[in-house]
Amino acid sequence: MYPYEKLTEQDKKLIEDYINWFGPNDASNMDWTYWAGLPAILSTWDTNKQTLFELFGEELILKRFFSYKQSEDGLIRDFNLHMLDSEFQNFNFWYMRNIRNNANAVFEVERNTANYWWLSKFSEIEDSFSAASLASNSYKGENVKLIFSDGSIFKICQGMKPMKIIHKLFEKFGKPEDMTIYENLRLWHSRLLNQKTVDGELCLSIHPLDYMTMSDNDSNWSSCMRWTSKCGNESDPGDYRAGTIDCLNSPYIVVAYLHNPNRPFKLDDEEWEWNNKRWRELFIVNEGSITEIKGYPYQDENLTNACLMWIKELANKNFGWTYEDEEVNMREPLPIEDNKELHFDFIKSPYMYKDIGTLNKHAGRINKKVLIEKFRSPFNHSYDFNDKMIFIDIPYGGSPTCMCCGQPIEEENREKAVMCGRCDSITTCGCCGAPIYCDDDTYWVEDSDLPMCYNCWCEETTMDELTEESHMTENMTELWLLKGYNEDQEPIFYRGKTLWVFEPHYNYEYQRLFTERPKVYDGRQGYREYVDSTMVADDHFYDFMTVFQITDDELYEDIYYLPNMDLAYPEDEED
Repeated sequence: MYPYEKLTEQDKKLIEDYINWFGPNDASNMDWTYWAGLPAILSTWDTNKQTLFELFGEELILKRFFSYKQSEDGLIRDFNLHMLDSEFQNFNFWYMRNIRNNANAVFEVERNTANYWWLSKFSEIEDSFSAASLASNSYKGENVKLIFSDGSIFKICQGMKPMKIIHKLFEKFGKPEDMTIYENLRLWHSRLLNQKTVDGELCLSIHPLDYMTMSDNDSNWSSCMRWTSKCGNESDPGDYRAGTIDCLNSPYIVVAYLHNPNRPFKLDDEEWEWNNKRWRELFIVNEGSITEIKGYPYQDENLTNACLMWIKELANKNFGWTYEDEEVNMREPLPIEDNKELHFDFIKSPYMYKDIGTLNKHAGRINKKVLIEKFRSPFNHSYDFNDKMIFIDIPYGGSPTCMCCGQPIEEENREKAVMCGRCDSITTCGCCGAPIYCDDDTYWVEDSDLPMCYNCWCEETTMDELTEESHMTENMTELWLLKGYNEDQEPIFYRGKTLWVFEPHYNYEYQRLFTERPKVYDGRQGYREYVDSTMVADDHFYDFMTVFQITDDELYEDIYYLPNMDLAYPEDEED
């Protein structure tokens, strides 16, 4: 049996819908001429996942109930997500009004060392209600004394309960009616702390949708491999979403995740829903090793270890693969017998974002003998290496294929695409020729039919300071603001103050400004085109630029500050 045969008709519909909605760069303009059908699109997945399919006992998703105590990182994230709750916001408003912005909230801070001179006097107080302190229920900052205006002293010490510190603030600066705000905050804090224990379904999966949605969810997190802009307040698909297809077609990658069966991942179409990933991590699985890559949106050793042990059990049960009991850190060299070391290198494709190597620890279970016999790097045969160092190459990438025609994606710069250039409606930058994958990254300048990517727009264009429109820099003119003339009737310019404008201007309002603009020779930098500051003092131009009205040398401060221009105060003398 092959993995594709295990897909239900409902699975196939969900996969096709997801590809149709989020696969193209612009779904509304997508031409599906080359659509090959789901069997062809998933043919590489179907072939390459055969070993893992058998490892799973010919299942696509394995599930088991899991209850665990959430890590501090996970709890900090939960507190961060709840900082917009009314209980915390009401307290924060009270704090800002009565302490941070209130001159009567007088106290001084005595620190143990002068090394903290750069901190404000509010730093320790605000650290007491940071997400890290609230999640651990322990103040994380430095020991300090608060000396209030009445002479009383309050010590803030490491390990102190945040609610005790906050209660003291209400005693000193609050009114009796404010205690309701404190009590609501205390109950809010207690409720979130009681969520340390998490129940859900832990899943191991090789299902196509779990690769496609590995960073798409309704759990308020995302990564650079997301297909949609739904999660994490992101505005467009991820820059490495081709990595999801890399993982989909990899013979070695398993998706592990924790989800709540009662809260699915939904899209605008109410009939479309899938497993919602509260936490997700990829694992590399082969005969010689099982390795974690990186957990999202946080690291949790409990979940990681549970997945490692589960995969280890499956490998032993279904294949007879054995791994040593000791957990190893695949990030570091591993000492073995005869004073030798194993050095691990993980081989990916160009389209996969390399998460592995980004953590201090990548937990794994290994079989040293199999790794040396079957995964030894060709570099070991070079005379340049010490024979005490054994290099192990562990592949984990796949071969990205187009989610429309099913053919390999071989073009460069396709990290953001899940379709090939022939199938996808991709815009090309008219300036540098690079592909533009999202309409939000496309810029149009001077009514040109050629689009421009963000990098070229930043490097090749300049804003007209009169009209606030962007134009090609090569079409702009730099005008110097004339301050006046010296005794020899030589022009004096404002130091470094220039005005960039686009030519030609046909608007009548600009006609006198530009037709009467002379050129003068200043003897140092050649001819400069300039605008006499008195010429632009007409009411016409008050809406367009900062106007310097100069009648004599004593009136430099007579400056009109208008929107979107911020010319510095003029210097008295020119260099």
